[in-house]
This record gives sequence, structure tokens and C-alpha cells, in this order.
Amino acid sequence: RAIFSKIKKLFTSPEPILYELTPISSSQSTAKLLNGEQINSNPKLSQYIQIITNQAHKLNQHIERILTVAKSDTQWIQLDKKPVSLKAVLELVRENALLKTKKNPQIHLEFPVSFTVKADEFHLYNILFNLVDNAVKYSNENPEISIILNQTETGLVLAIQDNGMGISEGHIPFVFDKFYRIPRENKNEIEGFGIGLFYVKKII
Repeated sequence: RAIFSKIKKLFTSPEPILYELTPISSSQSTAKLLNGEQINSNPKLSQYIQIITNQAHKLNQHIERILTVAKSDTQWIQLDKKPVSLKAVLELVRENALLKTKKNPQIHLEFPVSFTVKADEFHLYNILFNLVDNAVKYSNENPEISIILNQTETGLVLAIQDNGMGISEGHIPFVFDKFYRIPRENKNEIEGFGIGLFYVKKII
């Protein structure tokens, strides 16, 4: 609850967004502490530490960008649209979703051909990963997820289906609201901060 209150304050405060609430800052601090004389004398270890530092910095920039979008109350978001391979994005989403979870999900990609769309690749990936991650998170120990892409007369239709527990009808109108979280039996179980789907809807 304390962490959730801090996150909520972060989004309602006019102050700039800070990333210290994420594990990224811990990774950067640890990398700096490890970057001592013994590490520097070993070229390979020194290289690995530098990779960790650079990737943590890159991840922090990504987090800042996502949180800035979610925090913004403006209607329009500037997107950097370029040709993007949907197949490549979806394969990366599946790969990272499988790496993140301790469950045993089956994530199937179903599309007839590889489509190229004009989109902001950064936000497109985050939207799809958020939806697939939710499908994994709110399913049993053996999630079955299908990502289906079809072409229609009006464009492309992307559907994500799963065998999860579903959402009761009373909560559906609110799941895209900022900070809205469906109550759980375990009051101490924090599975999110009610930002993910808000972010998804805002970008779409």
C-alpha cells in the first residue's frame, strides 16, 4: 500500500517523474559499486559491468517515456511512426513474456503473412507486451494464449485470446481508468499499479 501511494503521488504531483521507484536505480548503483579496481583489471568483467550500466540507463529512459505518457493529461501524444514488421514485434513480445514468467505458458502466433505497418515501434511493443503479460499473469499455471492477426476489407485485426479467469462484468467499464485495480482476496497482493491498461488506451 505504501508503494502504491508513492506511485499515485508520483502521477498526481507536478514534479518531474523519478525512476528511483524501479529496480533500475538499484542495478545502476550496484554496477557502480562493482566497478572497482579488481573488476577494472579484468577486461571481460569490466565489459559486462559496462553493458549492465548502459542497458540500465537505456531502460530508465524507456521507463521515463512510458511514465511521462501515462502521467500526461493531454489528449494527444506525439508518436514516431515508421514502417514496422508486426511479426518481429510479436515474436519479441512472446520471447520476453516467456522469459519473464515462472509459469508454463503456451503463446501461439497466428498470422497468414508478415505485415508491415506504420507505427511507433516503441509504444506498439509496450502495448502488445502489456496485454500478453496480463494474459499470462491472470491465468492459471499453464496459460494458453493465442495472438491472432487477420486482414479484413478495412484493415488488420489483432486479437489476443487466453484461458484466464476473465473480468467480471461490473469491473469492465473501469479497467482502463488510471489507478483502477480489481480488488483481490489477498489485500497485500500487489500485481500492478493500475497504469498499464490506462497507458494502452491512451496510446491507441
